[in-house]
Formats: sequence, C-alpha cells, structure tokens
Amino acid sequence: MKPEEAADAAEFFCGDPAHDTNGGVNWALKRVNGGVPEPIRIEIWELGNELDEYTKLSREEYVRRCRIAIKAVRSVVPQAQFAAHVAGAPWNKRRHPSLDHWRAWHRYVLQQLGSDIRWLVFHPYYEGVSVAYIYFFIDLIEEDLRSITGNRVKLYFSEHGRWPPRIASTAKAGHRKGKLDSTQTHSLRACLAIADFLLRATADPMIDAASCHAFYGGPWGMVRYAEATDSFYPTGILDLFGLLTQVQGAEVLQTTSSGPYTDRNDRKHPATFLAQAFRLQDRLLLFLLNKSPEEPRHVNLSLPGNCKLVRRSSLTAGSLKAFNTAGHRAIQVTSTRVDEPVSRSVVVPAKTLLLLEYVK
Repeated sequence: MKPEEAADAAEFFCGDPAHDTNGGVNWALKRVNGGVPEPIRIEIWELGNELDEYTKLSREEYVRRCRIAIKAVRSVVPQAQFAAHVAGAPWNKRRHPSLDHWRAWHRYVLQQLGSDIRWLVFHPYYEGVSVAYIYFFIDLIEEDLRSITGNRVKLYFSEHGRWPPRIASTAKAGHRKGKLDSTQTHSLRACLAIADFLLRATADPMIDAASCHAFYGGPWGMVRYAEATDSFYPTGILDLFGLLTQVQGAEVLQTTSSGPYTDRNDRKHPATFLAQAFRLQDRLLLFLLNKSPEEPRHVNLSLPGNCKLVRRSSLTAGSLKAFNTAGHRAIQVTSTRVDEPVSRSVVVPAKTLLLLEYVK
C-alpha cells in the first residue's frame, strides 16, 4: 500500500458508508457489503512492517512516508494513534556494525515524529538469542524514549516469538544452514520462552502493549490447519495465552527472586526461573516459570499470611521439543481446585509454567 492510499484503508475499516469523506470509491460501503456493517475500532495504526530490512528504506524516506500516512489516516479518523518502527535485528552485526548504528534509526524517528506517534514498535525473536539479551536492547530503546520524548512514547510488540533452530540434516539438501524447524516455534520450549518474555514485559511500565504473532498464519500461530483432516487444532501458544490472560486488568506486583539462575539481566547465564505476581480484586495470582529441562525448582515463598491457595494450574509436556498436532495434544494444561492454607514452599516441576491462585 502506498502511504497516500492509507486514507482509503482508514475509510474501509472505520468509515461511515453514508458519508464518503475521502471521495471516489466508497470503501466503507464495500466493508458493509462484505458483511461487516459496523466500523472497526482500531487502537493502534502501525506504520509499515520492518521496512528497513525488506525494502532497505532509509530512515529519512521512512519518516517521509510516515508523515503522509499519518495525515491521510487522520483525515478520516482524527483520533488515530500511531506506532512507528525501530530498526530490526540489532544483534545482527552485518546489518548493524555498532549499537549506535542501530539506535540512529529510532532516534531519528523519535526526533522527527515524536509528537505524532504514541508507540515505537519492536519485533523481537528470542532463543536464537536469550530473552535477557533481547531485554538489553529493549533497555536501550527505553533509554532513548525517555531522553527524547520523556515517558510519552512507549513500546509495542506487534510480533515476537521463539526463533526456531535449524534442522542440520537438511543442510545437505541445498540449504546452506539447513531449514528452520517450524514445529519449534510452538513447541513447549517456545511456549515457556514466550511466557518468560511476556511476564517480564508486564513488570516494565515503558512497555504498553503486546500481541501474539498471529492467531492463524505462519508457524507462530495459536491455531494451525491440518490438511489431511481439513480441520484446525490449537498449538500450545493458545493454551499459554489462556493462562496469561487470567491476569488481564490486574495490578502488577513487584516480585523478586534469588538463587541460581534467577537474575533476569544475566546474559551470560540466562535465568531459567522467573516469578511474577499480580493482584486482581481479592485474588493473588502468582506465575512460577521453570525452564530447566530436567531439574525441578524448590521455591520458598514470601506471601501474605491471610490467604489460601484455591487453584493450581500448569502448562507442560513430556519434552521441551514437544508440540501439538491434529491427532495429539502433547502440551497439556491442567487446572485443579484446591482449598489449602498458604504453604511457604512450592516445587515447580521441570519445563513447567505454574499458576497459583490465592484468595484472602
């Protein structure tokens, strides 16, 4: 889509067919005739998608196109809020020989568009590099956000997920490094990595929004299609979000952990354990994540004494490489109601995300 065509897109999604504000084709009427009578409320208008990589666009040209698109959309939706992209893959030394080279893009975008945008968009893919390493780059973006715009512009992750490993045996078939193993974008290891990434994000006030890569589409989807049975089936990511969305609207509580492999910022020895607590009305919700493939985690808790455990839910599988198929749901979520006084110790099994729900 050309930037100047953005007004047509805005009219299609948000317009009133009785008032063709953009002239020419009545795009709002096309939406209605397509079966969507009511305008769609769009919270975030994202300006392009990784254009520094796919089109090799300069930062100056990107800003020029953004200005055209912002003006066009706001001619139809005056209250539209926009998100502009940072440069991608800061860990790629061939694309970005230095951190300053990578940061120059979003610094320029903020200086030129800071008053017209509300978010910067970053697309982090992890487990090729650790989640801790990803947050090193996030910290640098946030440093620039604060220095250039104060706290007004925040971060938005419209894509993220586990970058899959390559299948070594396929390198002989003409692939220089081997094919990417797409099953491992939604394996148990991927689900635990996504949980790690998002639970950290909830505790960061500069991170304003995040979405799953896709509900359906590409290997990172929440559901997949089985051609043999002409049916859809859920990946483990769908069940993961079923757990994570239980804290939607909750207050994020400061949560600290100590012990081996608990330092969220350690890039040399990445954390395998993470705890994050939330308060939702009279409930305390505590996530305990153990990414270790074999070792259970014995955890001593410091919790309010006037509450009791009422539900225990967990997401796990027999192997970190396990993934759901149309015929077998390898990644299991179990949820059990209990009525127990607060225990000061918990065992988190290996390769498990545990959610404990307490009430006062």
